[in-house]
Amino acid sequence: MAFASIAAAQTVWTVPPGQPVGPTIAAASPGDIIQLSGTHPVFDLDKGLTVRGPATIEPSATLPAPIETSVDIPAGQVASFEQLVFQASYNSSGGHGGRVVVDGELSCEDCSFDAVTGQLQGTVELRTGVLALQRCDLQGVGGGAGLAILGGTCSAVDCTFAGASDGFWWPAPAIDVRGGVLMAAGITATGGYGGSLNGAFLPGQAGLRRTAGRAVVVDSELRGGVTFGPGGPAIAATTGVTIARTVLVDAALSPPSSGFTVDPDLPGIEISGPLATGATTTITAAPGAADVALLLVGSLQLAATQIPAMVEPLFGAPSQHIVIAAAVPPQGQPLATNFTVPNVPGLAGLDVWFQAIEWTPSGLRGSATVGGSIR
Repeated sequence: MAFASIAAAQTVWTVPPGQPVGPTIAAASPGDIIQLSGTHPVFDLDKGLTVRGPATIEPSATLPAPIETSVDIPAGQVASFEQLVFQASYNSSGGHGGRVVVDGELSCEDCSFDAVTGQLQGTVELRTGVLALQRCDLQGVGGGAGLAILGGTCSAVDCTFAGASDGFWWPAPAIDVRGGVLMAAGITATGGYGGSLNGAFLPGQAGLRRTAGRAVVVDSELRGGVTFGPGGPAIAATTGVTIARTVLVDAALSPPSSGFTVDPDLPGIEISGPLATGATTTITAAPGAADVALLLVGSLQLAATQIPAMVEPLFGAPSQHIVIAAAVPPQGQPLATNFTVPNVPGLAGLDVWFQAIEWTPSGLRGSATVGGSIR
């Protein structure tokens, strides 16, 4: 990829520890970077900015106060969270807040999410748009899933998910797909374990529950939540879940995993770390079972599109993809390539995304996406 012509001037804003982030968001322009440190109150994000830590985002323990982060990004813009910890706050009445609700396009890298939510909510909840999670940890507390997908397209790579587990609340699945599309690679998802309520044991929950939409999971591990009573299955669905090279662990006394098909032709993808100016990162595409053409393509956009030639969504604009590497590798042999970002400061904040695409007898098959904002 040639970057020299697209490097752009950006403003880096610094917010001191403890100060609100909202005024800086209001003053910044799309493409700017906001640098945080220490602990900050929750904020809403309504433009394509990079918000970078390491920092902790925590609602005030004094109510009433904003308790969740709303991300609502206009079309054509992409926002990024990097090295941020979103967590609940606690007072004498218990824990509250901390969840993140997403509309629009958002990338999260090396972030942690640990919120107290209600039932049928998610610590991170995607409603519309595209959400790309990389090297993130999502924990449900108080009745919610680690990740809830109501619509849009979510890509999750090298992430861990856990459903709410508590003796006094209903447990929850680690990932709750109620619409949209989940594309996952290299994840671990563990359903919430059941405690007891009024003397009765609550059932453990699924690692992945799907009631609507679609889920594609490769090179991963899904585990049901354990309990003193019936445990949870790794997958709870009637249809709409496709897996490849994925370990399923049903908890004791649970109903068996259901509603999934195994498709060994699905490609996988991983990345060795974040993109940074002057640094080299290795992107690896994992082929499916068929000895067929495997491509690693790059794009400067995150948007997900369903095109007729592909079974899974294509990430990025179809007309702007660049082939980074191509091969017909032996069965099971990955395709790895090194990607070096030039040491040009103006490239910081630019998004670059990669996807593995494999030409199989059933059509073009796509992976989740990796990459993100250049640091």
